[in-house]
Amino acid sequence: MACSALCVSTIHAVVVGGLALYILWFDDLVNKDHIWGDPKLVKLNIAIASGYLINDLMLLVWHWKTLGDSFFLSHHLAALYAYQYVLGRGLLPYFANFRLIAELSTPFVNQR
Repeated sequence: MACSALCVSTIHAVVVGGLALYILWFDDLVNKDHIWGDPKLVKLNIAIASGYLINDLMLLVWHWKTLGDSFFLSHHLAALYAYQYVLGRGLLPYFANFRLIAELSTPFVNQR
């Protein structure tokens, strides 16, 4: 199970991180207004990330004895809480997108 979870994590990170870079480089509406910029692509990216987080959270709870870690649990819940502001209100899309760029480090972390 660990190998498949790492593969899914890596694929998620590459997709979300790649889309985040695309938005940073080419989405002028988000980059012009960091607070209320048109967040259509950012919302898509956050929705993908949220889906992954919910899936990973369910796996974490289901396999708590082997995977359980309160820090992972806190991380997932905090990220979902923050992402709901972007999805629900369109607030701070630039910063949410910038945060998703950090996902590009995940494949390297998974290789250790």
